Amino acid sequence: MSAYLFIHFKEKRTPDGEQVYFGISQDGFTWELVNNGQPVL
Repeated sequence: MSAYLFIHFKEKRTPDGEQVYFGISQDGFTWELVNNGQPVL
C-alpha cells in the first residue's frame, strides 16, 4: 500500500510569516487535509 504526502505553503496573509500545510492521499488524485486544514508548522 502506498500513500502520498503533499506539503505546500499558502499565500502569506498573517504577520507571523509563511505557514506549512499538509495533504495526504492514497491514490495521488483524492486529497485530504491534515490537521483540519490548519497549518502544521
